[in-house]
Amino acid sequence: YTPVGRSFFSAPEGYDHPLGGGREVWFGFHQSVRPAMWKMMLNIDVSATAFYKAQPVIQFMCEVLDIHNIDEQPRPLTDSHRVKFTKEIKGLKVEVTHCGTMRRKYRVCNVTRRPASHQTFPLQLENGQTVERTVAQYFREKYNLQLKYPHLPCLQVGQEQKHTYLPLEVCNIVAGQRCIKKLTDNQTSTMIKATARSAPDRQEEISRLIFLCTFFFPHSFQKKNIFFVWNSCFKLTLPLK
Repeated sequence: YTPVGRSFFSAPEGYDHPLGGGREVWFGFHQSVRPAMWKMMLNIDVSATAFYKAQPVIQFMCEVLDIHNIDEQPRPLTDSHRVKFTKEIKGLKVEVTHCGTMRRKYRVCNVTRRPASHQTFPLQLENGQTVERTVAQYFREKYNLQLKYPHLPCLQVGQEQKHTYLPLEVCNIVAGQRCIKKLTDNQTSTMIKATARSAPDRQEEISRLIFLCTFFFPHSFQKKNIFFVWNSCFKLTLPLK
């Protein structure tokens, strides 16, 4: 589960509710302890929110910019497309795929104006000399990787003054990132349709979540002398102070 405030969400398994623009619906549950007559009750209800889909950044860009086939886009992004893409990916975490099993993670701080074939950075050689290298040249010389999309921009990650650039094609969106940006009207409509369910289905889902809680949460609560009790309803028993 991925915690968000008092709610817990899990990645989609066996279902798919894409919202478009690289976003999707995650389902989970919300919990809160409320006072009742002579006892404290644990209130559990289902919830849903938008997360960014874990996928290659190239595919994420295509969804954001509504590009159906990236191979049919041999030209660099227009300024308007680059600005739109930057607004969506800035602040997100990505992981690289060109270092084997070392999936290093970085946070995106910007998208370059120039493509990987023209974006340069200062590279310090072993002899101490500093030379200018394009991102495409560096990946070809360092990793023997010929970029498939050198005409696309790069992601600038980490701190801006360090000039760390990554080609889009070697990056994936890290899973479990909640979307805190405002949804579009179409995405909001899709979210409402995906979360609509009948009262019996909602009750059944809540019962399933309560059952799961008896496995995932008792150990942490027992350390605080709080216990779960299953009865005709789900009760949370607290010690008297």
